[in-house]
Amino acid sequence: MVPKFLALLSLIIIIPVLAQAQTTPAVTTTPTTTYELPTTTAADSGSLSPTTAPGPVIEDDGAGATVVPVGTLVAKDDPFSLDEFGDILNLGDAELPTIVARLIRVFLSLLGLVFFLMILYSGVLWLTAGGDDEKVGKARRTLINALIGLVIIFVANSLVRFLIDALTEATGANGG
Repeated sequence: MVPKFLALLSLIIIIPVLAQAQTTPAVTTTPTTTYELPTTTAADSGSLSPTTAPGPVIEDDGAGATVVPVGTLVAKDDPFSLDEFGDILNLGDAELPTIVARLIRVFLSLLGLVFFLMILYSGVLWLTAGGDDEKVGKARRTLINALIGLVIIFVANSLVRFLIDALTEATGANGG
């Protein structure tokens, strides 16, 4: 009965996670400009002059010519950039309470993952116990502790939502 319950509980958790799985586009890099060497020189001073051709700008500071690049290489869809992290959280021009609520939501999602891993671990312990009462007891304690942790997560989530709603209403940050 208990393994059936664990299997059902695992499916209840796994199916919504798979349904909300998102794919990200492949990382591509495209240059914004192409670089070409300038071909014009200033005949009167003998030094290089800036060119109007696309490419780097040539500057002469008296000590010699310096190449200053005009364009840069931009990486699109960089999964490790702060912009990408901000886009995932939908920060944009959001107010502080909204940002805090979204960060708490991400943190609670990670705690949900820890809960799932503990349930999975206790199920493996139970299945590999082989009838040993000590191992079954350890698996049962792990399962109970995971469920207690889940209750704590729900209570913390409710408390944080209540506090954020109360603070935004008291400060008038919600536009009302």
